[in-house]
Amino acid sequence: MHLTLRQAIQLLRSAASEEISPLELADILRALERPARGDAKARLARAQAARLVGKLADAARELEKLIDETDDLRLLADAHGTLGAVYRAQGRPGDALGHKQKALEIARALGDPERRAVALGEVGTALAALGRLREARAKHEQALATLRSLKKKTQSSRRHEGAQLSYLGVALHRAGHVEEARRAHTAALAIHRATKQLRLEGAELMHLGYVERERGRLGAARKLFERAERVLREAGDRALEGVVLSHRGVLEVEAERPEVAGPMLQQALAIHREAGSPRHEATTWLHLALHHLALGEDRETRAALERARDLGENRVEPEQHAWVLALLGDFESARAIAVEDPGTKRAIDLLSGAAPEKRPIASSRVRQALAIRKPGVRVAPDASWFESGGERVDLVRRGPLKRALARLLAARGASVAWQVVLEAGWPGERVLAEAGFARVRNAMFQLRKLGLQNALQTTSDGYRLDVKDR
Repeated sequence: MHLTLRQAIQLLRSAASEEISPLELADILRALERPARGDAKARLARAQAARLVGKLADAARELEKLIDETDDLRLLADAHGTLGAVYRAQGRPGDALGHKQKALEIARALGDPERRAVALGEVGTALAALGRLREARAKHEQALATLRSLKKKTQSSRRHEGAQLSYLGVALHRAGHVEEARRAHTAALAIHRATKQLRLEGAELMHLGYVERERGRLGAARKLFERAERVLREAGDRALEGVVLSHRGVLEVEAERPEVAGPMLQQALAIHREAGSPRHEATTWLHLALHHLALGEDRETRAALERARDLGENRVEPEQHAWVLALLGDFESARAIAVEDPGTKRAIDLLSGAAPEKRPIASSRVRQALAIRKPGVRVAPDASWFESGGERVDLVRRGPLKRALARLLAARGASVAWQVVLEAGWPGERVLAEAGFARVRNAMFQLRKLGLQNALQTTSDGYRLDVKDR
C-alpha cells in the first residue's frame, strides 16, 4: 500500500485505530514521516501512528512539541489524550492522568458531548492504572450515560460505547465485582460484533475468559481464551495474542496441568519481548513463577517473581504488584500499596498467616494462596501413607510412588539425585536416561498432585522432601 500524506491522516481519523493491521500502520507511519515540520495535523497523526506501532519515545517527542506549538483546541485535546496513553505505556501513570485530565477540560470547553465522553473514559483508564477503581468506575459510567444520551447515534458513538463498557468491565473485575464485570463485557462484546471490530471482539473474549477464571469456571475460561486467540490471530494482533497465551498458561497451572502451561508461557514471553512490552512481560513472569511453584522449583520461582517485581513496578496494576511482593514474602510492602480488590487483600492475609474471613469469595488469588499455604505434612516411617491438609493419602497400592517417597524421607531433608530416586522407585529395571528422568519427573508430579506440593522440592540435581513433622 502506497499512501499519500492526506490518505494516511484520513485513515487514522476515519477508521478505528484498533482495526488497522500492523502492516497498514507501518505504511501510515512511512507516509507521515515526510510532511513539513510545521504541519500540526500531520504531527498529531504521526505521533498516533508511532504510538500504535510501539515507538513510544518518538510519539512522546512529537506530542510534546505539538502541545507547545499549537493553539488549536481540538488538536490540543487529542494531543493531551494521546500523550496520556503514551505515558501510561511508558510506566508514568501519574503523568498520564494529568494529560488525560487536560484533554477532558478542553473537551468540555469545546462543547462536543461525544468527545467529552471519550475523554471521561480516558481519565477513567488513567485512574484505574493508579488503582483508584471506584473513581474509574464513576468516570466510565458518566461516559456511558453521555454516549447513550446522544440524540443522533453514529457508528463512531456505538464503538465508543463498546469501549467504555469494556473499560468498565475491567474496573469492576479488578475491584472484585465479578458478576457485574461479566455483564459489562458481554454487552461490550455484542457491540464490537455489531460494529465489526474484530480486534476488539478478540480482546473482549479474553476479558470474559479472565472473569470466568476468577469465578473458578476453568473449562469455560479455557474455551473463551481459545476463541480469543483465534480471533486475534485473524485480526493480526500478535501482541494481544501473547497476552491470551500468558493467561491460558496460568489457567492450565491452576487446572493442575503445568506441563501444558510451560510452552505457552515461554511463547508468550518471547512475543512480549519481541513487541517491547515490559508491562505484559511482567505479568507473564508472574505466571511463570506460579508454573515453577506448581512444579516445586523454588529457585526458578523466586527468580521469576523478582523479574515480575522489577519489570512491573509502575507498569502493572497495583493489585498485581502487591501480589508479587506478597509471594516474595515482603508483606509490609505489599500492604503499603493501596489495593481495592478484596480478593488480593484476602490472599495476602492468607499468605502472611492472618486469619481469613469465613465469607466465600471468587478470586483466583485466594485459591492460589490457599494452595500455597497448606497445613503441615506427616509421612509414615515406611512411606505407606502421608497426611496433608488433614487428609490421609494411602500409597500401599502405588509401589513406585511409595518407594520413591521412602527414599526421599530417608535422606532427612537432603537432596537426592533423580537417578537414585529412579533406582529406589523401580528397582532392577533398566531404562534409557531420558525415559528414566521422565519417569521420575512424572512420579514427583503425581506426589505433588496428591498433596505434597509444598513439601516436595526440586533441587539442582534432583529432589528433596521438606517434612518437619514425620
